Amino acid sequence: MIVSRFFMPGVLTAMFLAFAPSFPAAQQEEPDIPSMTRTWTNKETGATFQARLAGLNSVNAIMQNIFTKKKIPFPLKKLSKEDLEWIDFHKELVGKTDAELAKMVIPKGILGKQLKGLTYREKDGRFIKMDGKWNARYFILYYSASWCGPCRASLPRNLEVYRDKIASRKDLEVVLCSMDHALEGAQKWAVSNKMPWPVFLFGYLDNLSKESPLIRKNYPGPIPSLVLVDANGNKIASGSMDGLVRKVEELASAEKEKQTAAEPE
Repeated sequence: MIVSRFFMPGVLTAMFLAFAPSFPAAQQEEPDIPSMTRTWTNKETGATFQARLAGLNSVNAIMQNIFTKKKIPFPLKKLSKEDLEWIDFHKELVGKTDAELAKMVIPKGILGKQLKGLTYREKDGRFIKMDGKWNARYFILYYSASWCGPCRASLPRNLEVYRDKIASRKDLEVVLCSMDHALEGAQKWAVSNKMPWPVFLFGYLDNLSKESPLIRKNYPGPIPSLVLVDANGNKIASGSMDGLVRKVEELASAEKEKQTAAEPE
């Protein structure tokens, strides 16, 4: 086993690493539920170690031994580029308990990563920051607004389709890309209609749309418009919500048939 030092002298550091198993520095699979424990790499020595990221400051990552639970600072400048990128993406999770982490999900697709933390949902008559099913395989981008007559007319049917055919699916999510220019308009519309999907303020002050280039890229112009995309924001089809759900069912059926055909007899 390779035993590295945390760029710090002393027996405590050596003891910390002595219990940390060494692994090849390979790209790590990201779980749906976030964990702050992972395999880290000392870029100076090439040694790897397992530890939980328990804290963070401008100089050090506070590493917690997964066995003794002792915490030791490790210089950020000694971590690999992959480690630093991981920390940058997960920095909002630092300090959260396992119970809090268990309630969270890490998006794997580009679209989910762009939207995470930026959407609102109706809950108990309030309009609050809340994420959607960001690890869905497909997304229906629903461009709409409270001031649009055709949008209001088609909303009841779309709500029915979501509740009957989409809410229970893990592979499909709807994101309402609101064209309302005021937060109050989007809020009142979502709350009064008890919208069950996440709402992204696409048109609010004409700036939040820049937070998700994929929402802007797929914007067709006229509203209401519904666009089916994959987890990375690649357009698959456009049409009614009923029609797009059928398209997802067709894709899922084709994928199942493909898997069945690939199974050995």
